[in-house]
Amino acid sequence: MSEDSCDHYPEQIYGSTSYVRGGNRCDRSYRAPIATTDYPGVPAERRFNIACSGATTYEFTHAYEEKGERPQIDQLKDLAREYRVKMVVVSIGGNDLKFKDIVESCARRYLLGFVDYCKNAWGGMDDELDAVELKVGQALKDIRKGLEDLGYEEADYRLVVQSYPAPIPPGSEYRYPETYGRYSSGGCPFYDTDSDWARDSVVAGMRARLRRAASDAGGIFLDVRDAFAGHELCSKDARQATSSNSSKNHLSSQDAEWVRWIPYLYFSGLPWASQGDQQESIHPNYFGQLALGACLTRLSEQLQVSDRTMFRCLNDGRNGTDGMNVTKTL
Repeated sequence: MSEDSCDHYPEQIYGSTSYVRGGNRCDRSYRAPIATTDYPGVPAERRFNIACSGATTYEFTHAYEEKGERPQIDQLKDLAREYRVKMVVVSIGGNDLKFKDIVESCARRYLLGFVDYCKNAWGGMDDELDAVELKVGQALKDIRKGLEDLGYEEADYRLVVQSYPAPIPPGSEYRYPETYGRYSSGGCPFYDTDSDWARDSVVAGMRARLRRAASDAGGIFLDVRDAFAGHELCSKDARQATSSNSSKNHLSSQDAEWVRWIPYLYFSGLPWASQGDQQESIHPNYFGQLALGACLTRLSEQLQVSDRTMFRCLNDGRNGTDGMNVTKTL
């Protein structure tokens, strides 16, 4: 079985607490970036994932009742009482921005052949992005205050705010033409124009706001916007994992996409064997998660010798997920 083909079996990704065995659908993958990060002096069993699929900044301080989850700040404080926290990694804001709604809106316009682009319907999004920045900033303050209440000082741990990787390529970098086949063959129903808008306005806009929020909170900012370059969904430089390249002929991370496609018939509500559940569409797949974990590992190494607070992670274009590099930025 190839690494990517495991995506068809949720219990192999989420373990015994997955939704297929009565879990709460937080979908905490055993290959989530925090699970594969190598932080000096911290063994694997001391890396904890309290993220939850679908959560917003509201669930940081309030119970996620739909999934039976206590507030994430309370879970963090429980861990901080039992263990000495060295790093807190935060990936937040996408659900507040309603990224899922943006994706669905753009995809529907492509499939229905709307003349008007998705970018025109959503506009510049500056107001929405500014609102997300305020919410994220408050969540980071809550982290600082929560750990301070337990006797931690800011110098005792690293607060890392991670941006989002661009899941789709620039419009000029698709391997499929702007026809229905872009969806039926590649699972990427987006116009070139909307793809460029999503990368340059939505993902880049979120990056700018998260960077400011991290700076205001005295945290570390890790920019991963272009970490998947050449491995985005439907990129002309990558190949899609299918049954024909499973088993002994499985794709290497250097050859493969690092993002889950949107399933065929996704919008009809009909079931279709895809990479995990439909809610995981356009999210990092197995290789994407490994890449982000490698970014955090490289960041941890940098933090041992640097007092800088802004970093960027890219892949070298030659060595797949083993070729992730983190550099300091201004």
